[in-house]
Amino acid sequence: MASAPLPRATVRIYGVNGTSGRKTLLHTIVNEAWNTGGSPDGVLASKTTNTWNTMPLNQVRMSGTRGDKIVATVQLSAADGCDASDCVLYLPVVSSVGGVKTLTWEDFGFTVDLPAASAANVEHPCGAGYSVPYGEFVQVGGGAAVCSMEDDA
Repeated sequence: MASAPLPRATVRIYGVNGTSGRKTLLHTIVNEAWNTGGSPDGVLASKTTNTWNTMPLNQVRMSGTRGDKIVATVQLSAADGCDASDCVLYLPVVSSVGGVKTLTWEDFGFTVDLPAASAANVEHPCGAGYSVPYGEFVQVGGGAAVCSMEDDA
């Protein structure tokens, strides 16, 4: 279904320590600054990576052996819904076993819409998160990134 970018939606990327449960903010993404024109029907308006933002490499090293996860939330600026199938995320991570790879909303399990009139100024989870594979270390960032959060129109 055609949609429009969620105004002033803020996506936060966290690292969660698998041993202690401690949650550390890794990156904050404001929709208008990162969506390169939106993604109605789940298709990015700009598919060329040179128009995307460069996400700096975060120094927090996530460990799969420890059971660490990367999780994401979205905070809406007004009560609204969010159409998961129209949202797009390309999040670079640097892996100890393969260089830079790109995570998407599917890797986070973000497949269920936020219902219409979801509360504003509250962090809503975007799926269950990405579990770092056992024996691997990853750091978030280090490449071109794009994030487009779309309403449920």
